[in-house]
Amino acid sequence: MGINNMGEWNVGKVKNLFDGSPFQVFAALLLMMSSAAFSGPLDVPNEFEAGTQTSAADMNANFSAVETAVNDNDVRISAMETATDPVFQGYSAAVLFGDAGLTQMVNACDARFSGSKICNTTEFANSVAKPCDDGETVCPSETMTGRAWILPVMMPSSQGGVIEINAGVEFNSGDELTCRGWSSQTDFGMTATELGQLEGRISCGSEIKVACCL
Repeated sequence: MGINNMGEWNVGKVKNLFDGSPFQVFAALLLMMSSAAFSGPLDVPNEFEAGTQTSAADMNANFSAVETAVNDNDVRISAMETATDPVFQGYSAAVLFGDAGLTQMVNACDARFSGSKICNTTEFANSVAKPCDDGETVCPSETMTGRAWILPVMMPSSQGGVIEINAGVEFNSGDELTCRGWSSQTDFGMTATELGQLEGRISCGSEIKVACCL
């Protein structure tokens, strides 16, 4: 039908399906585009009015604009399909106080698991099992001793506080989960335990590991 993988169009084949006017062909293209999850911008260079003549060059320019926009959309869709959710790698070897800041936390993860970063609780909760049966890869369970800092995922509560979505627990404010933006040792932070439990209100004066995802 002139449509290739994930919305990539062969405009020439579509043209050959119609014996009607160029307007009918172009209208058909736009109609089929609407069913192909089109999201990229489309700027058609030439507009036509009923009763006026057009040229093959103008019509081809419009076809080219449609083809370019739809193929761009194909690239976007392919990128989304190949994206993967972060996988929990384990806990960092380095231990940090809650005021260490996110940069040091990311560095601690990267030093233990190259390219990894601090997890948030949704990534931690939804992670698939990390393959580690090759005799070389470190299994997460081997690193999960004690607690580890983890980023909370919060929503406002009806009582004026916040709810940590994955722990399902309400807190007075986000400061009880983020060490006041990971800048204080006198507030509280969110952690994961060695059993994978999510717990808030842990003293930011604690020197503990970091939960890492890749």
